[in-house]
Amino acid sequence: TASLAVNTLTVQVQRSSAQASTTIGSNGVSHFSSTDFSVDANAFVQLNAAIPAFLASVTAPVNNVTGDGTTYQIIFDNEAFDTTGSYDATTGIFTAPYAGIYQFNTSVAMENLDAAMTRGFALIGATAIYDLDIGDAANVANTFCGSGSIILSMAALQTLQIQVQIDGSTKTAGMNGNSKFSGALIRRT
Repeated sequence: TASLAVNTLTVQVQRSSAQASTTIGSNGVSHFSSTDFSVDANAFVQLNAAIPAFLASVTAPVNNVTGDGTTYQIIFDNEAFDTTGSYDATTGIFTAPYAGIYQFNTSVAMENLDAAMTRGFALIGATAIYDLDIGDAANVANTFCGSGSIILSMAALQTLQIQVQIDGSTKTAGMNGNSKFSGALIRRT
């Protein structure tokens, strides 16, 4: 309770007993989940800044990873930023710190392709972002770049990675240094 001269204003910051979020009358003017805000030693309330977002890239070409049907898990080893440390640049795996709706984007650049490479696809988690006759799609320099985005519902601690596979020839296809992977939490659930 705080007094403001002639008129008074009652503000309830915290109760001494737990109340269900559905008992609005017991919770004052508004109520929040403590996962979304914190109260410091001076009783100042602030929103938690821990909103997962990251951007990572492949720093150098990685040779001979697929082409013969081998599935290659891409390790984007250079993090431009990672607000919650949820992406591991040594394993290529993103781990959701919270349950929620996330958006992921990737651009996968492949090189050393040949016309015999009958099928190529890339996956964000278990979802194909492209699936095509990679030999026909390759340009004159025998390179191809495919990109895609997806919005997924993830449980807390669920993981996700990017994989690429090219079939039909020998294991000569490699990753180009221009490949990128990014993601961000859209909404907690």
